[in-house]
Amino acid sequence: MIRKFNILLLLLGLNCVYAHAQNVQVSIRELRNAKGQVILNIYNSEASYDKEQPLKTFKFDKKML
Repeated sequence: MIRKFNILLLLLGLNCVYAHAQNVQVSIRELRNAKGQVILNIYNSEASYDKEQPLKTFKFDKKML
């Protein structure tokens, strides 16, 4: 599940490279519980994804979602 989510974020990040002036909206739904965090990593290349070196990381407390 996390791998699929990271791949989606990689694709969204690559889309941002081609269109710097656009906004990206990510919807997160159906979390199992309110414990912990949701971490959103943005990658700017396949190489940075393979090395697990995100361009930007966002952390959200689940209680706030």
